[in-house]
Amino acid sequence: MHGIRHQDAPGFRLPITANGHQDRFGEAGNGQQALALVERCGAEVVLLDIRMPGMDGIATALALAERPDPPAVVFVTAYEE
Repeated sequence: MHGIRHQDAPGFRLPITANGHQDRFGEAGNGQQALALVERCGAEVVLLDIRMPGMDGIATALALAERPDPPAVVFVTAYEE
């Protein structure tokens, strides 16, 4: 599995292995970086925060959905309110 998470989503750096293969994960600081990383590594799953600097998580998810091979997007947003 190849995945990307927004770097402000703490606690989601979990080692995941499937069928004995090493999985790869990347981190992006904003939506633009996430899009570039997906383009480069072909992520299957992207963990996003709704509030991110620059391009927010919603806009990032919409851009990812337009890819011919869109990754699954999981929002990992939490608010104290």
